[in-house]
Amino acid sequence: MIGFIKKLKLWKDQRGAVAAMIAVGLTFMVGFTSMAVDLGVIYTAKAELQNAADAAALGAANAMISTEGGVTTATPDVALQTARNLALANTALGKQLSLLDQDFTIGYWDAATANFDPNRTGFSSDPSDLTAVRVTVRRDDVANTPVSTFFAGILGIDTVNVRATSTAYLGFPSGTPYDTVDLPFVLKDKAIKPGDDPKCGDEIIISKTADETAEWTTFHRTPVTSHTVDWYVCDCYDTPELAEGETIKVVTESITKTVFYHLRRSFKSRRVNGEWTVTLPVVSSEDSEGPSRSEVIGFVRYTITNVDVRNQRVEGYLSCGGVVPGSHGGGKNFGSRAANAVLIR
Repeated sequence: MIGFIKKLKLWKDQRGAVAAMIAVGLTFMVGFTSMAVDLGVIYTAKAELQNAADAAALGAANAMISTEGGVTTATPDVALQTARNLALANTALGKQLSLLDQDFTIGYWDAATANFDPNRTGFSSDPSDLTAVRVTVRRDDVANTPVSTFFAGILGIDTVNVRATSTAYLGFPSGTPYDTVDLPFVLKDKAIKPGDDPKCGDEIIISKTADETAEWTTFHRTPVTSHTVDWYVCDCYDTPELAEGETIKVVTESITKTVFYHLRRSFKSRRVNGEWTVTLPVVSSEDSEGPSRSEVIGFVRYTITNVDVRNQRVEGYLSCGGVVPGSHGGGKNFGSRAANAVLIR
């Protein structure tokens, strides 16, 4: 009997200990669950803010310059309003987002420092000063109210500040879509940009043979002959999608007079006020790929003023400030702008 009473007492003591352990475990479980809920809310808010910042930065970068009639104009006010509109079109946890002026930065992006050039940051009437936009969208004490927590208030944390920043770059083209390049010849980089700046407006002559200024190409097609070049000039072949870093085939023979005849016919049908502006690849002047191949390192707008069939040459000049249709940014500066911004940060 005494032994039974001892066992009963021990069982009661153990039951009390188990109950205490369960109570402690449930407390921790509830705590971790509460923390997970609040973290999930914060991560959702962060993701939605990031989407809004990305959209606002891309939209603003695409709107900060405009081109009409071959003339490029700086439109930073349009860029700011576009960013505001796109921010408002988004929500974070159901809260419509307003964009503060202090959270909008526009200016020239310095690739060397991976930041804005402090001497060329801010609204400018010069399109060359505007290559990037940075947008910060927030839910905090400054704008759009902080994010409310569900359970962290027990620990005295009723709200959390959440922000997202995005930078979009609309610089110079690094690639072109299918059938964007107009003609089967390319310009060499040192001929159009021997130093820091492109030789805008300088005359560039394309002769019948490859030289230090330019060369003819069949892109990726064979045979690499004047006859294949003529198929591109006659619009029988569409030019391929091209990207910075890829190699194209270079014609080493002289281009026939027939090609120049067909090119002159195209020039006459497409010229406006006596000129025809075309998109061309830029290739490296270095002969690292061999005499029959060249590396694409950028894109340019070239304005043809005359096609001389008798002397077999194309006369024109480097056209700066225009936009290469359909192109995306990230390339080198050869005087022409990209059409579509890209996110860089």
